[in-house]
Amino acid sequence: GAACLAGTLVEPAVGLTGLAGAVLASLFALIMGFSRPQVEAGLVGVNGLLVGLALGAWFEPTTGFIALVVAASMATAVVAGALGYLLTSVYNLPSLSLPFVIVALLAFLAGHGLQGLEDRQTVKILFDVEVTWWPLWVTGYFRALSAIFFQHTVLPGLIIFAALLLKSRITVFLTLLGFFAGQAFAWALGESFTGLTPQQTGFNLILSCLAVGGIFFIPSPQAFAGGVLASGFGVLLTNGLAVLFKPWGLPVLATPFNLVVIAFLMAARYRAAPKEPRAVDFIPDTPERNLDFHLTRLRRSPGWTAPVFNLPVAGAWRVSQGPDGGPTHRDVWRHAWDFVGWVKGGASFWGQGQALEDHVAYGQPVLAAAPGRVVKVMDGVPDNPIGQENIEARWGNLAVLEHVGGYYTQYSHLMPGSIAVFEGQSVASGQVLGRIGNSGRSPMPHLHFHCQLSAQPGSASAHCEFVNFIERDDQAGRFRYTGSPSGGTVVEKPRANEDFQAAFKLPRGKAYHFEVLRKGDICRETWTVESDLIAGGFLHCEQTGGRCFFSSDWSGFYLTDYLGPRNTGLYAFFLAASRVPFAYESHLIWNDVLPIKVFVKGGLGLLMEFLRPFANLAEVRAEKGFMPPRISEGNGLLFGVFSELRLVTGWGRNGRALRAEAWFSPAYGPTLITLRDRDEILIEVRANSENNEKQKD
Repeated sequence: GAACLAGTLVEPAVGLTGLAGAVLASLFALIMGFSRPQVEAGLVGVNGLLVGLALGAWFEPTTGFIALVVAASMATAVVAGALGYLLTSVYNLPSLSLPFVIVALLAFLAGHGLQGLEDRQTVKILFDVEVTWWPLWVTGYFRALSAIFFQHTVLPGLIIFAALLLKSRITVFLTLLGFFAGQAFAWALGESFTGLTPQQTGFNLILSCLAVGGIFFIPSPQAFAGGVLASGFGVLLTNGLAVLFKPWGLPVLATPFNLVVIAFLMAARYRAAPKEPRAVDFIPDTPERNLDFHLTRLRRSPGWTAPVFNLPVAGAWRVSQGPDGGPTHRDVWRHAWDFVGWVKGGASFWGQGQALEDHVAYGQPVLAAAPGRVVKVMDGVPDNPIGQENIEARWGNLAVLEHVGGYYTQYSHLMPGSIAVFEGQSVASGQVLGRIGNSGRSPMPHLHFHCQLSAQPGSASAHCEFVNFIERDDQAGRFRYTGSPSGGTVVEKPRANEDFQAAFKLPRGKAYHFEVLRKGDICRETWTVESDLIAGGFLHCEQTGGRCFFSSDWSGFYLTDYLGPRNTGLYAFFLAASRVPFAYESHLIWNDVLPIKVFVKGGLGLLMEFLRPFANLAEVRAEKGFMPPRISEGNGLLFGVFSELRLVTGWGRNGRALRAEAWFSPAYGPTLITLRDRDEILIEVRANSENNEKQKD
């Protein structure tokens, strides 16, 4: 942002007017009642900046000009709010720079009909660079970058280029790709038949390729190809709109860019199924961060592209048949699970198991796997004696629920007369639907569960996964955030440990005070719980400026990202507690994947970031788990979490493991955090108990 501002000041009158437009538009938005986070998000300010730059480039500074800037800034705030509501809230589309385009075109028309305004005759430049010996294609590219901010020389483009290179290498690549691909399209069409200069058309091509190739779509070869197409589309739109606007003397501005991006986003929604290039479904950032967030989320929650459900039973159960398993889960019913009762030792019944009541599963409640609506209930099929099956009434007594997204879940072999819901009823996740029986094709009491795409009982099963469950074996349990348990697996629906969960209550405004020891030096860190409209909740370190973004739900606590230096206590906390389920039990383990940017730095990190759209060369894997609780003098009961982190590469050379540990107090939250490289303590963080006690009071 600072570099772009510096670039606009190469032509001082233009740059200062742009700055005034940004400030005035933001101020008017606050006066109108926009929230501070909405204004700080930048939509109003950026559009106000562009409107001010345009007016500064078109008109001489006069009294009438000042009045026009004020009026246009007010209009920008209004139009930005209106379009933000219409496009973002209603259609879930970005308003981009459409407020600027609308207000600037209206101001241009109004300005040329007012006597108090004069067209700018001269351009005053503070300084520039000598580029007469540069090839035209080079100067054309930098002038196109300059034209984004209504500058006419090469120097602003050089400043913008340098800033982009430091911030995002993929962004620089996409600006080059968009400009030169667009110029190739223009050349193939007979060059610019409207007489527009390369910089006038070029910035639309650059912005279109960047938006489609890496901002609003996940960077990938397919997204880059889409960026090239967007650039070609931009050539047609730019020249066509220039002809359309010519009778009124109107400039094209960024109209092509806005139309191209919105068209691509809407076209992506029309696709029959999600495929490459994938549109981002989160707050867009730089291409590198978009890709890192996407890949990390994909590895953290592999089922995010498939429907996911909670276990339809409470407690511990054995999967007797899973997907593609056993004699009946084949072909169209391959995506299904059968749950039978389980007690320690592996038995599913007591005694000889000859009576229905001997079986652990019999009569146990069946739970809705997700919120939904009951669309089908079938009852009246009697339970079978043990070892016998009712082939004619294959599914026995059942319930079918409809869920968001057009998915349905079927619960079969229920006890006759136990179904507690009726057709048309809305149900909550976890609500009791009925009880497990032995009706239909069922030789022993069990629950059959599957997802399907139709309300008709027994329809073909569809792939789905379960969320937040524990897999048991003879050793420690493993917490699964998503997964598809196979036959023979023992699964359990977790229950939160309320004392442990209390340690993660982070009320907005609370401050945590720590002493941090690193390499023999002691310093202090204060983490304050903050939130904003875009990022949500985050911990902000007052001394280092680091920010650690978090979220939580009934199942656990999640750290989604970290921004800041890597030699701080907050960084160690991110590594230790990146993902923590609330189902605390000693020796429970789970896996996590962290954003690669928070673990790899230097030239290797930059190279990996740049190449990731083509090949994911490495990822940061974490083996995490709980340690046995302990009693600490002054802090009482402490719960421990550990994390073994390692960079895993695609060529077989893995990095050395780091170990991060964090201990939590139900009363004070995090109290002790360490980051180790083998036996060497890199960072040690201790809570200042006195200050935390004051916070508690």
